[in-house]
Amino acid sequence: MKALEKISDDEAQKIGERLGVDFQLFTIEEFKDALNVELKAEIKQGELQPSEDLNDSDLEAIGRVTMSHINVFDD
Repeated sequence: MKALEKISDDEAQKIGERLGVDFQLFTIEEFKDALNVELKAEIKQGELQPSEDLNDSDLEAIGRVTMSHINVFDD
């Protein structure tokens, strides 16, 4: 996969489906926004480089972290 600065709707849906996200609780758009916040945070913290190629495993990891934050900060 190419380097990402933002996760698209399609990518968010694929990540959500792989993680078993219940899109009855929130929309794909809300999930995508949360994924992009996490992606930006990981880039800012130096865990990812903006030019780094991300594979499905990387995106799934970002999805798992995002879901853990959603579950902790249920608002």
